[in-house]
Formats: sequence, structure tokens, C-alpha cells
Amino acid sequence: GWRVWCGQCTMMDEVVQLVKIQSFDMVGLSGSALLDPAALAVDLRRIRAASANKALKILVGGYAFNAQPELVTAIGADGTAADARQAVHAVVQAIEA
Repeated sequence: GWRVWCGQCTMMDEVVQLVKIQSFDMVGLSGSALLDPAALAVDLRRIRAASANKALKILVGGYAFNAQPELVTAIGADGTAADARQAVHAVVQAIEA
């Protein structure tokens, strides 16, 4: 089984602080619009650097990534999923890799 934390972080700094104090195998982020992919890439690097788990995987999803799947690798995420069902499979694959 999995232990899951689900919450709404309104600022990326909140995600950075959360991964510092609690070890996660995976962080999932969803976005309906992505105005600045370079800024998100910087944020993903900040999350990884702060993470208590140095093997942290980051999964992204939402309309922004469904519409432009090439953004997933461009920002440095480990994977994506078109919907929640696919996200479960992506998490399993990423963690087992």
C-alpha cells in the first residue's frame, strides 16, 4: 500500500518546504496552463535539491502537459499521465525503475 499526502500548495515554496521535512518517493504536480516552462524547470530542481529523499521522482499532469507532452522532458519531470488512472501506473513504473 501507499501512504498519500494530498493537499493544495498555492506556492512552490510550500512544496519545497514539505519535501524537506517529510520523505516522499513521488511528487505529483498538475497544471492547466504553463506560462513559463523555464521557471517550472527551476522549481523542479529546487524541489529535488531540497528533498529528504534524493531519489525523488516528479510526475506532472494536467491540460498543459496533455496539450504539449514535450514539456515533460523539457522541464525535467520524470513522467506524465493523461488522467488519474494512468497516473497510478506511471507512479508504479517510476518508483520501480
